[in-house]
Amino acid sequence: MTAMFARGSLLRTGVMVGLVAGGCVGCDQVSKIYCREKLEHRGVFSFWYDTVRLQYAENTGAFLGGGNKLSPWVFIAIGLILVAGMLWYLLFKSKRDVLTTVVISLLVGGAVGNLIDRAVFGYVRDFANLGIGSLRTGIFNVADVAIVAGVMLLMYESLRDGKA
Repeated sequence: MTAMFARGSLLRTGVMVGLVAGGCVGCDQVSKIYCREKLEHRGVFSFWYDTVRLQYAENTGAFLGGGNKLSPWVFIAIGLILVAGMLWYLLFKSKRDVLTTVVISLLVGGAVGNLIDRAVFGYVRDFANLGIGSLRTGIFNVADVAIVAGVMLLMYESLRDGKA
């Protein structure tokens, strides 16, 4: 029985992916439902001296609205290919250590959260914006935070392993 939970085991990897990616998707979808109900058609809510803004937005494009003229199905197809590729890499090519599993799980969870929006609505629901003065981020959501966290951990892992 202990062999099933040995370092790098497929079962342990699957459980971690399910928990991390599933948690990302769940938090993302719940936050989007809540923010749509509370923020849609209500303008901008500002907190902490305008460092945090909450406002509902529908993004038909990709990062910062790029590609907003493309069909949602283009983004769905690309997203599904990327998710399948990341899961394939994790299961068959990576060393399946904890950090790699968490990184890929965050990326998959974020991608799936936004894929659900595109498949159901044809756009991604965004609601948060950070900044100081005129220096601001684009409007984003929990799935985007998971993706950025995954990318940052991937960069850390690359630097740590000397693969930069």
